[in-house]
Amino acid sequence: SNQFVVAIMGDSTFYHACIPALINAIYNNSPMLVLVLDNRVTAMTGHQPHPGTGRTAMGIRINEVKIEDIASGIGVRYVKTIDPFNVKDSIEEFIKAIKYVLDNKTVALINSRRACTLMVASNAIRKGISIPTYTIDNNLCRACGLCYNQIGCPAIIPMDDKKAYIESILCFGCSVCMQICPYNAIKPRIESSKNWEDLWRID
Repeated sequence: SNQFVVAIMGDSTFYHACIPALINAIYNNSPMLVLVLDNRVTAMTGHQPHPGTGRTAMGIRINEVKIEDIASGIGVRYVKTIDPFNVKDSIEEFIKAIKYVLDNKTVALINSRRACTLMVASNAIRKGISIPTYTIDNNLCRACGLCYNQIGCPAIIPMDDKKAYIESILCFGCSVCMQICPYNAIKPRIESSKNWEDLWRID
């Protein structure tokens, strides 16, 4: 059978609830693709740290407990880390991981790792760094709907003529929409800067 399970979780949930299930999947040789959405914070309850952040709730620096190390340590043989803002490489890695799961009838884990958007935006505002937003060239847009139907970005909305519009106040400059647009209709409104890129870096 070519059926397999896809399990999606955040990084905090991985530490708090999913490790026993992952061990069980390895133990039972279950065909499963595990996708961890790793933004290095417990975002759903107020941005608290967790074992993977490298600091305690008191702000003390500690050695981080890496998701990749845990997965490898309990027997996951296919463990990869991707940058979700790099669409082409991410798609290629997903294809490889799915092939691995189907060929080997076992577990593969992909850690999709980028800093939390809310924290990055907050830091940018506090430091006076411009957020590189994007805009639609109405002359190039063909109203295909790929950007607002496929990636679920709250900043991209369809207009009455089905062409896309980007609400700049909701755009955080990830560039994913620009990468997937088949007509090159999405352009930077404000160019990215090194300071902006540094805010996204996870050391």
